[in-house]
Amino acid sequence: MAEKGVGKLNVGCVFDSAVSQRWKRSLSNPILPKQREFVIDIDLDDYSSAGFNIDKNDLPECDVHWPLVAIGLMICKEILQTTFGFQKFLCVYSGRRGGHLWVCDDRACQLSDEARSAIIKFLTPNERENEHGLRPFRFLLNYPTFGSGENPLFKSEIGKQSVFQRFIYKFWRKFAIQAKGVKGGLGLLDSRFERQRFMKMADLRFETIDVARVYQANTGRDAWQSIQENIGVQPEHFRALAVIRTCETICTMLWPRPDVSVSVHMNHTLKSPYSVHPGTGRVSVPIFNILEFDPAIDSPLATEPIPPSFAKNIVEFRRVMDHWATSSATSSVTSAVPSSVSSAVPPVVPSGLAPAQPSAKALGKRKAT
Repeated sequence: MAEKGVGKLNVGCVFDSAVSQRWKRSLSNPILPKQREFVIDIDLDDYSSAGFNIDKNDLPECDVHWPLVAIGLMICKEILQTTFGFQKFLCVYSGRRGGHLWVCDDRACQLSDEARSAIIKFLTPNERENEHGLRPFRFLLNYPTFGSGENPLFKSEIGKQSVFQRFIYKFWRKFAIQAKGVKGGLGLLDSRFERQRFMKMADLRFETIDVARVYQANTGRDAWQSIQENIGVQPEHFRALAVIRTCETICTMLWPRPDVSVSVHMNHTLKSPYSVHPGTGRVSVPIFNILEFDPAIDSPLATEPIPPSFAKNIVEFRRVMDHWATSSATSSVTSAVPSSVSSAVPPVVPSGLAPAQPSAKALGKRKAT
């Protein structure tokens, strides 16, 4: 492909007949998309309204904010797995500022455009924002499996298993308010400006002296501790509202923002795993430990010698593909997922061969650019 000057390798859907025959079909009888993996595409570009203004050409800055993409992919995977029963997921680094979550179950590949659109709407709460950029997450936060009832920060038995506690709030404490520059740290409360923006978005109204303590805190973690303490001394009715608004603000900043067009159209093309990003020269590698993944280290440049970690990545990719093929051949519903998850998967969910290994005939029908 390098000799032929191929600058970008995208794959699309499987059509109902060979793509080479498309010119021989009449306008009234065009070739039609038949199946394609359901894909979630998350890019840092889509977080600008949450205060992340990242230049796509600033690769080091994109690398620093990779954890934001990582938590988005993790949340989408959790919901798709527990709510819809999908089992076969492949996370892939895009090569610059985002990541893709490929859902490779057979029934995911068969989804119509309408069904894909419905799933994306389910994953995307109301995008309406107030004047400070806050998105309404209150309904989800009051839903036990997402929040934990009236106070999402309270670790009740239900709350500890909620999506908010297990993913969003855990990530907030470990990475989001970690100082920028520390591994994985986003530094969302590092500066006075960022703390002011957070409090304005959450509509937190403290006494002047208490606001000063937040602004003058030495670190983002100290500022967060001060915000929590100030909320805790509010009258009960104000405190409950402040907690909800604070959690809504955290969700607004961290909730995944999928590229709708990539997910809802079966005939949309997408960068192939292990292809080279034309803008950066980085390889779009599959990811098997998403929070430990570091784009600057784990995604090699195509012009450099292949590092040992890349060879291990290919071995793991082949192992996953073989495992999917084996589980499909034996019609096993739960063999492709850990036992801790299998109990949540409906027994009627079919398990299909991952389209990552199509037949030679299917390859001839798959759109590629």
